[in-house]
Amino acid sequence: MVFETKRLFIRNLEESDSESMFEIYSDKESMQYRANKPFENLSEAIEMIKQSNTDCKLGLKFRFAIVKKETNELIGTILYFTENKDSEICKIGYSLGKNHWKQGFAIETLNGFMNYLKTQKFNKLEAKVFKKNVDSIKLLNKLDFILNEDTNDEKLFTFEKIIIN
Repeated sequence: MVFETKRLFIRNLEESDSESMFEIYSDKESMQYRANKPFENLSEAIEMIKQSNTDCKLGLKFRFAIVKKETNELIGTILYFTENKDSEICKIGYSLGKNHWKQGFAIETLNGFMNYLKTQKFNKLEAKVFKKNVDSIKLLNKLDFILNEDTNDEKLFTFEKIIIN
């Protein structure tokens, strides 16, 4: 386990997560604000998990399972990555299945994730959000992320947050 919150375990992805991953990542509504298209078959979920575990071993990108303690159900994923291994800045991303929206799971996960990332030598977080993703923008604002006004992207906002031990 990577860390836990009151209602959630955050852990490494496992091959046994593939069906739940497929359910989340194949849902068009859940995926409407992601750069990738929805999964079309289970093998894409299996491949994502394998790739995530490879990336983790190489120290490139770290994608974790968000698991509801009460049911042991995978309800989403959260990730971070850096431009290089010495960077003190990391980029984050998160996805929750739509059945778990508006229940406080995202803010609970991100609060725990920020505490975890402080222990990993990072002092600045960046999150890119589709401009139409109002709920995610509200979430980042609640967590005191600041909109980077220098972003010149038609579709995405970049939010930043300084985290210091």
